[in-house]
Amino acid sequence: RAAGRAPPLSPSLSLHRGLFLSLSLETLQPLGARGVDGMSRGARVCDGGGDAPTLRDWLAAGPYTLALSSSFFGFYSHAGSLAALEEVGLTPAAITGSSAGALAGAAWAAGLDARDGMRDFMLRTRREDAMRPFWRRPCAGLMKLNVGPLESALPVLELERTRVPCRVSVFDVLSLRTRVVTSGAIAPAVAASCAVPLLFAPTVLDGRPCFDGGLGDCDAFAGCVPGERVLSIQHENKAHVAIDADASRPAGEPAQRPASVRPLTLVDRLMRTLLSQHEPPKDTVVLTLSGLPFVAPDRMCLGERAMDEATSATRAALDMRIARPGVGGVPATAGHIHVACAPAPSAPR
Repeated sequence: RAAGRAPPLSPSLSLHRGLFLSLSLETLQPLGARGVDGMSRGARVCDGGGDAPTLRDWLAAGPYTLALSSSFFGFYSHAGSLAALEEVGLTPAAITGSSAGALAGAAWAAGLDARDGMRDFMLRTRREDAMRPFWRRPCAGLMKLNVGPLESALPVLELERTRVPCRVSVFDVLSLRTRVVTSGAIAPAVAASCAVPLLFAPTVLDGRPCFDGGLGDCDAFAGCVPGERVLSIQHENKAHVAIDADASRPAGEPAQRPASVRPLTLVDRLMRTLLSQHEPPKDTVVLTLSGLPFVAPDRMCLGERAMDEATSATRAALDMRIARPGVGGVPATAGHIHVACAPAPSAPR
């Protein structure tokens, strides 16, 4: 697929991580509304009938666990989705997170509201504040995560004191397995879950080195308890938005993924292919947001835009009907909604 734009969809049954089936429509249907800053929206809606519940109805039907997926620098977008859920009073009873999802989920569970507290913390934290060179052991990673800014922003510092249960997925290097952290200090657990191999050095928890939780638990399902109702928020096909640093590119050449990130992406995909992922509980609804701005260490200026677009997309998803195919032996309780953000324009020349 071309970066930032999904190809036209043809009617088909597509497999979602080997478990979720969704009936795709021929095109993305416009919602008839403009998103943040006039951005148009599209949605893949497949409800199989008018009696399927909307996401809003499903969330209001009872307590649910929010599973925030791994997504490179996707914590901005996860914070935006949480803001939309806060607006309508449909916040989760528990939260699980992996990598970027762990950062956003733990910050919210610790007491930061998404609209103001999380937004302020994320937008005022600079790359230099959170990442430090780790030259003494370059083979372990080029940077070391600094947990100071997170610790200073959190209302509580221990997972046992969060307002809802918070479960953080990390990847234990010694056992090559996902470990779910449910107690202890929040900041080190989040740092371990966000420690992307090659980019960051591993974080040591209880004497064991740990890497990015997304390696073995991309969708943050390892922390879900059987019998829980789960809303899983995932990101795909991020848009490579042009910024001021791209001004030297030839006219008409699109913004591209930073070259320094490409090897990390290849390693990430390889590891996730080799390592088994965790299956979700039966009663799970997957909300996929595609086309969000690609944010990276040198493109953190796009964080606010990613936040706002995710808020707008999640608002739109609340009134969409959940696709519940229940065919081919797949549980009818597995639901899916897909919201596609409009392709981002290039920066003016």
